[in-house]
Amino acid sequence: MRKVQAATGFPQLGLNLPVLQGIDVLGNARVHVGGRWHPGIFAATGGTPLVAMGANTHTMATLMQQLHPDEPVFDAGNLAGQVDAIVDRARAQVDAGLALRAEVLQKAAAMRAQVAGNLGFVQARLAASRGEAQASSRPT
Repeated sequence: MRKVQAATGFPQLGLNLPVLQGIDVLGNARVHVGGRWHPGIFAATGGTPLVAMGANTHTMATLMQQLHPDEPVFDAGNLAGQVDAIVDRARAQVDAGLALRAEVLQKAAAMRAQVAGNLGFVQARLAASRGEAQASSRPT
């Protein structure tokens, strides 16, 4: 990414940037172009639209299905052949402005609202498993 930064003059977040600062920058960016799941989620928490790249995993494709179902996921193994398309998607998302940001923010909020239910499910399964383990260890 240093070569991209040098060629474009666009900022790049350093490796030693504190996590909370990075999340704040991503959440307030005009668009996030990336191929990592966590930064994509951090960007979405502020309503930042995402242009995604994926490589042999389902994570970015799944995130894009949730946030931007009509947007492509670019192949990280063939970026040179997709630069124009990636730039076009980033420009289109920036041009979509506040309406797109509000949509991403709403989808991120809906996903965040499901977290408690997901954690509750895991806690119930753990409690049930502990109960089964305790019951099987009691003498009969």
